[in-house]
Amino acid sequence: MHGVLLSAYQITYFLSTPPVGMYMAKWGRKNTIGYGMVLLALSTALVALASLSTSSVTFWSVSFLGRCLQGVGDGLAYVPILSLITLEFPERNEVYQGYAMMALGGGFSLGPFLAAIVIR
Repeated sequence: MHGVLLSAYQITYFLSTPPVGMYMAKWGRKNTIGYGMVLLALSTALVALASLSTSSVTFWSVSFLGRCLQGVGDGLAYVPILSLITLEFPERNEVYQGYAMMALGGGFSLGPFLAAIVIR
């Protein structure tokens, strides 16, 4: 069951990015990023609140919902950000896309490491 909980983010991110790509021009890129950031904040708070539950079923269910919402929130944020890079820097698009992916990868790599230091 731990694998399901951990993969919920990746699955919902994977499933949310095509609809975000289709509708972000209609919603507005800035609005879509804003919706994603709000959803990310709320879902992170939900995952944190799950630790207050006394039941393992409640903890798992709330954590699963939070992880799913995090995947959708990231889809709402990252797709328009990468789209804006393409629109704003067409002459060096590959370079700036590389920088963006490097920053995302660095955050995903260093985040757990820094959290482990802070938690101790």
